[in-house]
Amino acid sequence: MRTIVAPVNFTSISANAARYAADLALAAQAELHLYYVLQLPVTVAEFPVTDYVFEEMQEAGAQGLEELSAELKSRTSGKVNIFTHMEVGTVESRIEEFCAHKKPFVVVMGASGDTLERALTGGNLTAAIRRLPYPLIVVPETAVFSQIHKIVLACDLNDISGGIPVKPAFLKELRDNFGASIEVLNVDN
Repeated sequence: MRTIVAPVNFTSISANAARYAADLALAAQAELHLYYVLQLPVTVAEFPVTDYVFEEMQEAGAQGLEELSAELKSRTSGKVNIFTHMEVGTVESRIEEFCAHKKPFVVVMGASGDTLERALTGGNLTAAIRRLPYPLIVVPETAVFSQIHKIVLACDLNDISGGIPVKPAFLKELRDNFGASIEVLNVDN
């Protein structure tokens, strides 16, 4: 079965990306893994984390995952298997390790900002773009999933020998699953 991973942090932006991921999972007949990384303060000296505080943070994370999962199960009428995961650590490395274990069909992350440039300056998103060897869908904060009809692959045809950023098998699977067409857009540097 296909796997979709949606890292969440309980902001409205990540919740919208999770909704998008759930709708995509329903359309692609995939399972959805909501993934939350409980990131502790960089320096414990500045903000000591007692056992009580840590337990409260874990409890809040578990409750947030449970609520989001329930919303998405209702949204998809229970037709999507939704799993929740929470780990402690740094967001970038944990997402990378989790995806290496799950080998997702696609990773779906939210982006804030009113321009692509602003959206791509976010730390976790930028790290995912650079580090994840899996297809990544970046969902703007107001985006709503709709059936995929056309896939546009932007590349420099003069440098196609350097490879394309997406595996052809993934594009074929998207095309076949959604009955979409694929168009190649020549981007000339």
